Amino acid sequence: MMAERSPHPTAACCERDGRLYYASGIDYPTCNGVIDLTPDLPLTQAAIASAVDFFTARQLPFMWWPLCHDCEALERTGFQPGGTMKGIVLELAHWEPKVLDLPAGLAIREVCAPEEQLLFMRIMAQAFGMNPGAEQQMAAIFQAAVEQGDMHNLMAYVDDVPVATVTLSTCSSVGGLWDGACLPDYRRRGILTALLQAALQESRRRGQQHAMAILMPKGMARGPTQTLGMVDVSDHPFYLYGATGPLE
Repeated sequence: MMAERSPHPTAACCERDGRLYYASGIDYPTCNGVIDLTPDLPLTQAAIASAVDFFTARQLPFMWWPLCHDCEALERTGFQPGGTMKGIVLELAHWEPKVLDLPAGLAIREVCAPEEQLLFMRIMAQAFGMNPGAEQQMAAIFQAAVEQGDMHNLMAYVDDVPVATVTLSTCSSVGGLWDGACLPDYRRRGILTALLQAALQESRRRGQQHAMAILMPKGMARGPTQTLGMVDVSDHPFYLYGATGPLE
């Protein structure tokens, strides 16, 4: 969705030889990538070179989501193992919100105004270690998606200081939780758990039957999503190309 909605000139979304290429135009590897669409699709040198050329021409780092078991060809071509992402799901129909021990001064607000969107992006970019350019690129996409009704952004404040973010995608029957991030000084205080629970409640209010998320290897949201009852359903190994450091 991000690649299809992106206003950036390097954005693209297409299929090539059984693989989906998506480029959002954002200088951050998880925003661009290659997804194998069929199991055991061979990782030929021609296929790898095609993908590298596609993203290098756009000056974008990217990730590869292979479905085959032999990925040595990627590592020989300069890809770095990124780890494994976890796909998690929650059935909303029978879910009951948790009674949470919330920190004093916590408030959760919907992000509406353009200046709030920029603040949302600044918090998320700081938490995920994005560079300033990626922050500005993503802000443009988020603003367009919010205006079209595809995203619902929430931000947590402690004593009126913005400290955490989460995005609920609202363009399908399944609520997608993305961008769950909390600044380091405010972690382990239940703030992200409360924010994610607010997003799940909004998802159910909109009539979505399930909510899903994909967790990064370091899993900033791992504990909060487990607390709220989300369960593992899939593993997604991935490889990085052009990334300057590990993903948060």
